[in-house]
Amino acid sequence: MSLCSYRRLVLWLLLALFIPSLTQSEEVRPSVRIVWTETPPNVDGRLDDAAWADAALIDTFLQVTPVPGAKPSQRTDVRILTDGEFIYFGIRCHDTDPEAIVANLMLRDALLWYDDRIVIGLDTFNDHRNGYAFEVNPRGSRHDVLVEGDAFNSDWQTLWFAEASIDSGGWSVEIAIPFHSLNFDPETDVWGFNFSRGIRRNDEQIRWSDTQPQRFVSDFGVAGTLEGMLGIEQGLGITLTPSATATRVNERDESVPENSVEPSINAFYNFLPSVVASFTANTNFAETEVDDRQVNLGRSSLFFPEKRDFFLQDSLIFSFADYEATRSYKNGLPFYSRKIGIVENSNGDSEAVDILAGGKVTGRLDRFNFGLMDVVLDAPVGEEQKNLVVGRLAMNVLEESTVGAIFTHGNPSSDRDNSLFGMDFNYSNSDFNGGQTLMGQAWFSKSFTEGESEEEWSYGALMEYPNDRTRWKVGIAGVDKNYTPGLGFVDVPLERAASRLLVEDPDFVDRQSIRRYSGSYRNRIRRDDYIRTIDSKMIGYLITDEFNQIDSAQFNLVPVSLRSEIGDAITVAYRHDYQRIRGYLMVFGGVEVPPGSYPVDRGYVRIDTSHNRAVQGAIQVTHGGFYGGTSTSVSPEISWRPNYHWLFELEYELNDARLPEGDFKAHLLRARVNVQFTPNLAWITVAQWENFTNSAGINSRVHWIIEDGREIFIVFNQGLDTDKGITATRSESLIKLEWSFRF
Repeated sequence: MSLCSYRRLVLWLLLALFIPSLTQSEEVRPSVRIVWTETPPNVDGRLDDAAWADAALIDTFLQVTPVPGAKPSQRTDVRILTDGEFIYFGIRCHDTDPEAIVANLMLRDALLWYDDRIVIGLDTFNDHRNGYAFEVNPRGSRHDVLVEGDAFNSDWQTLWFAEASIDSGGWSVEIAIPFHSLNFDPETDVWGFNFSRGIRRNDEQIRWSDTQPQRFVSDFGVAGTLEGMLGIEQGLGITLTPSATATRVNERDESVPENSVEPSINAFYNFLPSVVASFTANTNFAETEVDDRQVNLGRSSLFFPEKRDFFLQDSLIFSFADYEATRSYKNGLPFYSRKIGIVENSNGDSEAVDILAGGKVTGRLDRFNFGLMDVVLDAPVGEEQKNLVVGRLAMNVLEESTVGAIFTHGNPSSDRDNSLFGMDFNYSNSDFNGGQTLMGQAWFSKSFTEGESEEEWSYGALMEYPNDRTRWKVGIAGVDKNYTPGLGFVDVPLERAASRLLVEDPDFVDRQSIRRYSGSYRNRIRRDDYIRTIDSKMIGYLITDEFNQIDSAQFNLVPVSLRSEIGDAITVAYRHDYQRIRGYLMVFGGVEVPPGSYPVDRGYVRIDTSHNRAVQGAIQVTHGGFYGGTSTSVSPEISWRPNYHWLFELEYELNDARLPEGDFKAHLLRARVNVQFTPNLAWITVAQWENFTNSAGINSRVHWIIEDGREIFIVFNQGLDTDKGITATRSESLIKLEWSFRF
């Protein structure tokens, strides 16, 4: 696709998306004015402070599910205060049957969807696009989310306080969010605001503004308004977080343990309420939660999410086009922060290295959102340090849309100079065709790699109608042969040719130029009955190479997927899959699939039981063709919660394949034990084993949040070799203390 053709495509899409916005109606949103106080409440989960009597009160809500617009089954009161330094929320969730309240979780940042819960959404710039969501359940478990357009980051954390209590009349929550934890426009008197309550036992959701089931509190285009915000303060906006990590490492081949104590520092400075500068030095991420192991039996590279705090902070500022919203397809992603910290050594192998120092500035000024990050990596012995840079600028246009650009420089995986530039347009209209949502994206990026001069483009366009009863999406994306995002992600086919004397395709290359065409359609029947939703959907894609030959294709048909009001579900599906293997693909152990075309058909059934129960489980069974043979996959899961302090989980995945080149069985086992002493003190142990590498790992982690930003971690990691019996390999134990000082 030529650049001129791509420009015409972008112009056409911009026009097509802009025209509907002209007919957007101006629906009046609910509004409330905050009350100022000189005697703020004590945050203890009980609304008995005198200050709440004079607070702003919201007590008018409507159902989102099961019947949009209907009267809620339970009464809810929301009170709002500020003293200029904090914003306070006092929430009373009345309940005529408090014994039926579902409150199984107490862990910080747990997924609270399966509990009773309240959610607060704050659009602190009132730009209808970006903001924060804060979620609390009746046990005081807290979850915070960073929102950027239609993408959100649930791994992000900031400092805030919440306490909850359950009594004979329901449950209550008190929340205090310091303004120095938020970026905001100090010149505006109005914030976007929304509130939601979930009543789990009958899958009821109520909301203050907007009753469309396909949307969330984080959809700020339909939020109400919170007035009276002029005069709030952020203090000096300085946060210093020194930390120290004491580590002891035992290697299997070394008799003398290695001990070390490493200090590090993180600093944040809000030199404007809407702009924050961050700095990190000698950064240590040893306490970060371990990744879930994956067994890869396909052609695609594995993609792991970011979990390190420095890169999570304001991470969505750097998000680009549809890549954050489309979690299943990341090919061509211009910026992938997980690459920072991995370099290629002189032997051509990937190696983890320390981050010596890093800095970034992120924020919003007027209509512009921006971010700039610079990171210096340590280097393996004999190599040079690497300096990596990424910049992002986006401008708010129309009512809920943005147009922006991204720039990166550096490649930790190569010694060749590399830069990238890209632009994207992200359209959103949450008041289309009578309150429905219409979205679209168009983007391109070009890499500039030393030694390459052409075929370094990536591009795409997408239109989506993501609504409750009807949902569809169509898109196109392309990646040229030499496109190399040095700080991004490219899905490199895993087949290889180097070890073979004969290759069926003489033009085989490690990375081919591809075009991807995708589409999906879902129809939902929503009922006010035990069977709450009945879904039918189709999902498919087609990928061609630079010669317009089909490289891979997939069509998924889900004739029926049923879900009950408490979350019991059953799904039946059929899949047709086509893969053209151009080199030799090792799928497991010594079993290699030769070049050729492989059309297969597969079917699967999945059954889930409700998380409301003390014992919850799921199982998925898949059977059908697999690279010229057959494969049966079984994936059972089970969890047991004897009470809200304990959680036991067990997951197992078996892939039993019968191929002309050989048979194999791939096993993956994961066990988890959570001990939740309080909402701020937890002990989590995860053990994982897979027979692809015949290895296992145990990660045991105690996390004590004295208060947000003042935390202690005690972590133990043990590696095991299971090839011949069970042999201990590398073991690591550490204690990390970090303590924040705010001014």
